Amino acid sequence: SALTRDSVIVCAKASDDAETDDFAEHTAGGMGCTAVAAMVRNGEVTIANTGDSRCVISRNGVAEPLTLDHKPVLLEEAERIMNAGGFVRDNRINGALNVSRTLGDLDFKRNANLPHTHQMVVATPDITTFKLQKGDEFVILACDGIWDVLSNQEAVDFVRKRVKAGQCLQSICEDMCDH
Repeated sequence: SALTRDSVIVCAKASDDAETDDFAEHTAGGMGCTAVAAMVRNGEVTIANTGDSRCVISRNGVAEPLTLDHKPVLLEEAERIMNAGGFVRDNRINGALNVSRTLGDLDFKRNANLPHTHQMVVATPDITTFKLQKGDEFVILACDGIWDVLSNQEAVDFVRKRVKAGQCLQSICEDMCDH
């Protein structure tokens, strides 16, 4: 079946308040999130992602990633971090943040001598457009809460099995988050 705007699976789960209550104080400067978006139009899909939220397509049942996770260990990301005065330790920026592009996380974007595109952490998304092909079934957009548990292929298999069984997309997303 052809990929349409109705075949976009979005799975994300907000953090529980109980998890954040364990920390003494929070400031807006220390909070952030990642993002991924997809637009299906005229036989093309345009994907934008910032951080480690990810988009994967099922092409004849085979998972193909459409985005790259923005991690501090990637050469381009590590160079920007170091040029902004930061460092990468334990796969984290300054030993703390494990993604190199986010919305928010203002504590990592405070170098007044640098433009916003050269800070340790930036919000700049990667944007890609590709033509749909025969066999493109659906795309999955999800946060790291999914990708830390399921591989790209496991997520496609999870969704594909339920789509074939006639399960509605909302229910599939709920099941994936619960899983």
